[in-house]
Amino acid sequence: MYAVPPDCLIVKRRLPQVCTYLNSQETSVRPCLTGFLEKNTSLFMKELWGLLANAQAHPDGIPQFYLDEKKNEVQAAVQTKVGG
Repeated sequence: MYAVPPDCLIVKRRLPQVCTYLNSQETSVRPCLTGFLEKNTSLFMKELWGLLANAQAHPDGIPQFYLDEKKNEVQAAVQTKVGG
């Protein structure tokens, strides 16, 4: 099993609060981002909600996508050291 780095503990503890806030503020978040992201706001919001939902469903509070990405990165580094 992948070990959660200590700096992720902050995310793990605060993510539920962030999710609750964003869920209650969705109508005010989108307009704030629209000026910054312009036409990419909808795509960003869709990806954000997907990551937040995935993080809430995961026991560590971290989206599975990021865990898999880090696992692959570590495996590649180990293979490089062993093979090189």
